[in-house]
Amino acid sequence: MKDLIDLYEQYLYGEKNVSPHTLRNYMREIRELETFLAENELCLTGKKPDVKKIDKRALRRFLSHN
Repeated sequence: MKDLIDLYEQYLYGEKNVSPHTLRNYMREIRELETFLAENELCLTGKKPDVKKIDKRALRRFLSHN
């Protein structure tokens, strides 16, 4: 998932040209999601979230967790 996050950050910075403030906030939120998923059942071995298992239910749990 780390590779996907890095690619998304590059996309936001390079293609979408978001402000540094927006980029920092987006990336903080995504990293919080990654940590939440790693601490819950949506993980493979090694505590890496399985992107294919992320669904509406998982996202709702994350949003209610915050």
